[in-house]
Amino acid sequence: MLKAGLNPVDILSNQGSCCVDIVHQKDISHTTAYSVNLFEAMEQVDDEELDVFLIYRKYTVPEDHADLGTGAYDFAETYSYIQQMGNVRNAIVQNVGASPDKFRSIINDLYVLK
Repeated sequence: MLKAGLNPVDILSNQGSCCVDIVHQKDISHTTAYSVNLFEAMEQVDDEELDVFLIYRKYTVPEDHADLGTGAYDFAETYSYIQQMGNVRNAIVQNVGASPDKFRSIINDLYVLK
């Protein structure tokens, strides 16, 4: 959602309990190669005509991601809202960062979720 310039809490509140029982999350590095918002990144280099399937690949690199809870996104508001909703049963963490120790990275992600 951040890559589209959207606020995750706004999206969750718009969906309500009708279809949100699982959340997918990953964190963003404090320093990214391009703007976090892909649409802004495309405008910065005058690339608005780029094929939609190539946008993410071109403007995102593994170093743009961080272990959950260590990056630029503050999950506190999102997690608080998810708990208030009461209908989210599953959380998927996508660990795509360039961490030197993936197993330690996954353990850290688990601690953040708890």
